[in-house]
Amino acid sequence: MHSRLDVASTATLDALLTQGYALIEEATAQARTMLQDQATIPIMDVVTIDAEGNATEAGSLPLFPVIPEDESKQFFAQIDRLTHWYCHLAVFLTEHYFSRQEDHDGEEE
Repeated sequence: MHSRLDVASTATLDALLTQGYALIEEATAQARTMLQDQATIPIMDVVTIDAEGNATEAGSLPLFPVIPEDESKQFFAQIDRLTHWYCHLAVFLTEHYFSRQEDHDGEEE
């Protein structure tokens, strides 16, 4: 794609990709931490009891996850930043790549 962009557009694309990479890394690290914190939540064993009173273990389930309010706010703020970045990238691609691709339709390579 870089070969079809001018210098300024190439710099803009590189900046968008760098920003996106950083945002994705931050969001991944935050989500990983939140999931690891869930490992300390108690679990409950689920059993079924038949008509004769015999209990059969059906499995284990975690209790409802408890996410501190500040972590929740940070997580949704991160999702918001990712969404805005994605929108900027989509606009850039629409304006620079797809419009130029239409200009090159029918050209022989």
